[in-house]
Amino acid sequence: MALSGIVLLLAGLSSPNARAGSGYKDIAYFEEGRVATLAIVVEYQPDGSRSINLHFRRSPYGGPMFFHEKEWKLFSDNLNRVKGGPDGREQTFADIDTLSSGLLRMSSVRHGGAISLTLIRQPDKGDSYPPVPFHLAPADFDSLLKAMVVAAKANIIVSAASADEFARFRADLGTRFTPAQLEEFDITIQELQLAAPGREANLLAGVNRKTFPDVVVLGWRARKDRLIREIPGAIRLVNEDTAEAAKTAATGTPEAVTRRLASEKEVLAKLRRDRDDALRRLTEMDEVIGRPQEN
Repeated sequence: MALSGIVLLLAGLSSPNARAGSGYKDIAYFEEGRVATLAIVVEYQPDGSRSINLHFRRSPYGGPMFFHEKEWKLFSDNLNRVKGGPDGREQTFADIDTLSSGLLRMSSVRHGGAISLTLIRQPDKGDSYPPVPFHLAPADFDSLLKAMVVAAKANIIVSAASADEFARFRADLGTRFTPAQLEEFDITIQELQLAAPGREANLLAGVNRKTFPDVVVLGWRARKDRLIREIPGAIRLVNEDTAEAAKTAATGTPEAVTRRLASEKEVLAKLRRDRDDALRRLTEMDEVIGRPQEN
C-alpha cells in the first residue's frame, strides 16, 4: 500500500478558487502516493449555509461526499473511537449514509500508537462507478484529527445577541472542544473587549452571527491595532531614559534609571514581537471561511 502525504491548509483555510458568498475552501488535502487524494472541504452558499464535505479522487473516479451535521458528527465520533480500538485487529464501523452521495465505509488497524485508516466512498445504488478507497498513512492520522477540529470551527456561527446568549454559546463550545482548542478564540475575544471598554453591546454586536474563524480574525486585528498604538509610547519612554542615562554617564547613572531603562527595553521588545506575531497570524488567515457579514 502506498503511503500518503499531506498538505495541510489549517492556518489560512484558503483556496484560490474560493470567493466570499459562494464556492468552497479546502481545510486539508491528503495524498496516497500518486494514486489518490482526499480533501476536507467547506462548501458555502450566498445565504450563509455551509456543509463540510470529503472529496475523494482515485483516477479515473472520484467526487464529493456531502455531510450534514448528523453525518459529520458520526464521522467525528468514529475517528475519536479509533485510538481506543483493539491492538493489531481491524476495527470496522457502520456505514454512514450521506443520502445523495453514497455511503462512507470506514475501518482502521492500530499497532500501538500507529493507526492505519481506510475510508471508502461506496457508490449509490444504480451508480456504475466502483468503490473509491483512500488509505491514510499512520503519520497523517493526527493531522486528520486536527483538520477535523478546524473544519468543525469553520461551520460555527457565533450567537451573541445578548450577554447571556454569548455566555451560553461559549459554554456550549466548552463541551465540544478542549481548552487548548479554544485558547485563540478566548484571547481574541479579550482583545475585542479591550478595544471596546465599557461597551459590551458594541462587542456583542460586532461578533454576533459571524463565523468562528471570522471572529478570531477580528480579534487578531484588534490585537495588532492595540500593539501599534502602544509601541510609540514605549519608544518614547526608552528614548527619555536613554537620554537621562547619557546625561548622567560621567557622574554615574542612578541605578533606578538603569533598571527602569532595562525594563522599558524589554517591554518594547515584547510589544514588537507580539505585533509581528499578530501580523504573521493575520497573513496566515488572509483568506478565511466566510467573511464578516455587512450589518
